[in-house]
Amino acid sequence: MRRTPTWWMAIAVIALSLSGCTSTVSGTALTTAPSPEEIKLDQMMLPIEELKRIVGADNISFTSKSAGMDKNFWRVRDPKCMAALFPADDTDYLFTYWTAVRNQVAQDPDSDHRHWVQQTAVLYASEAEAQSKLDSAKEWWGKCASSTIPIREKSGDETSDRIWTIGDPVVDGDVIKQTTTRAGTDGWACQHALSVVAKMSVEAKVCGYHVQDQAATIVDKLAANAR
Repeated sequence: MRRTPTWWMAIAVIALSLSGCTSTVSGTALTTAPSPEEIKLDQMMLPIEELKRIVGADNISFTSKSAGMDKNFWRVRDPKCMAALFPADDTDYLFTYWTAVRNQVAQDPDSDHRHWVQQTAVLYASEAEAQSKLDSAKEWWGKCASSTIPIREKSGDETSDRIWTIGDPVVDGDVIKQTTTRAGTDGWACQHALSVVAKMSVEAKVCGYHVQDQAATIVDKLAANAR
């Protein structure tokens, strides 16, 4: 399940902080070591050189690596399409029993970001939970097909909407993929793909001017690494 503190833990922390009493003991703090399954999430992720070859961009580099979900809720006015638009989004995974996530973004160093790549891997409490994620994607990505969605972008202190049109999802075995195209950009598009292996789901999103099946290729390789 999502790693969020329970209400009684929060109350306990507040009570201790207000008591004005502190105590210290000698010894070494105990930490919970990641499980072998969680360690595998790190091992599955594709290195930057492999992403460069798949995307066809020599100058992309990792700009973000995290063990948390993204928060894109403020960007979309139609929350039902969050799952189709964004991998590893907090809103989309809110009611899933996931236990760990690895979330990485790579892009060009310049402001145009002609190439943008995201790869994610999520570990669930059970294989049934992972399969449920795939089934949900098939349902909601399909419901959002042909939708025209404004997505809010922020540049400095200014925000503005960009209009995106979501294409039809394509299901190929255990892989679902869907392409979204931005209006007024002469073909700027993003492909989003997702698959599941055992207790894990893997996602990828690739944006650029010549996007075909790059996100699906990344997902296939992540799935192969997970097996």
